[in-house]
Amino acid sequence: MKFPKKYSQALFIFFMGFGMSIIMSFTITYINTGMDIDFLSRWVRLGWRRYHLLF
Repeated sequence: MKFPKKYSQALFIFFMGFGMSIIMSFTITYINTGMDIDFLSRWVRLGWRRYHLLF
């Protein structure tokens, strides 16, 4: 899919912000709670709460 050139910077910022929020929420959850059986469910639940803070 091709986007107009005038939207390329806004789309780049959006996707980079989204990617960084995923990486940071994963890292923060791992540091605070450690890796165990419920890690992924806890990460998804907490990650969506933190999304607005990281983006």
